[in-house]
Amino acid sequence: MTELGNRLKEARESKGFSLDDLQSMTKIQKRYLIGIEEGNYEMMPGKFYVRAFIKQYAEAVGLSSEEIFEEFKQDIPTAHEDDLPEKISRVQTRKTQVNSSSSKVMDFLPRTLAIVAIVAVVFIVWLIFSSLNENSQPLTDESEQTESTNFGDNEEIAATPDEEEVEEDTTEEEPVEEEVEETVTQAVEAINVSGGTATLQVTGATERNITLTTTGETWLTVEENSERLYYGALAAQGEQPGEFTAELKSDSVYLNIGRTLDAELYINGEKVDFPSNPSDQVQQKITIEFVPEEQ
Repeated sequence: MTELGNRLKEARESKGFSLDDLQSMTKIQKRYLIGIEEGNYEMMPGKFYVRAFIKQYAEAVGLSSEEIFEEFKQDIPTAHEDDLPEKISRVQTRKTQVNSSSSKVMDFLPRTLAIVAIVAVVFIVWLIFSSLNENSQPLTDESEQTESTNFGDNEEIAATPDEEEVEEDTTEEEPVEEEVEETVTQAVEAINVSGGTATLQVTGATERNITLTTTGETWLTVEENSERLYYGALAAQGEQPGEFTAELKSDSVYLNIGRTLDAELYINGEKVDFPSNPSDQVQQKITIEFVPEEQ
């Protein structure tokens, strides 16, 4: 057993946690927890996971992960970019595909606008010619009527009011009531906040999308209806932040975020605050509940 393993084990036992308790808190398999205490890093899935597991272990038992890494940096393997989970690369691939689709839309847009402009010009020209034809017909009728009245012998001309003008004078326009649609805004409320556990209740939402980003690295577990959507480390690559996005099928989702100091949470594209201050509560377990709209 290494000196680092002894330090972590003593902190765990001082908290009164068993390995089973720690497994439930961190979602790290018990055999990996034993490997950390015994200094058996060869059994880990990769060097990156060694650092992620040690960090989450230390924070779960109340130790500062930064101090642990600094004090035992000779004993802890250095993570490389090759050890990052495949899921991070999948997130970046998805972003590339979205950018490619946007580029195709922008290439097609000028052609569509040109077609719409041509159709509009043709329609305006047609309206102008139609208006000219309608205005020329009444002038011809009036000239014929004038010529016929000049040849009459003392005939009385009865003036008949135009029926359309009478109807326009006597008809009152009824006011048109415009229907105003009420816009429903999304609201998020933190309830049942206790330590690092809380519930975010979302009302007025028409979608079910969540996104978690980090400019550092964190351990992340996401579960929907007991189905695991994500389980592993989430880390930034250079200036590109790590990102996890999911479109939910139900009204509830559970998140276990190992480090919230460098993380941001978005619900339907809107940034929301963590229920507890990340400086006071680094690890947070959050249940997001979407309240259906009343019919």
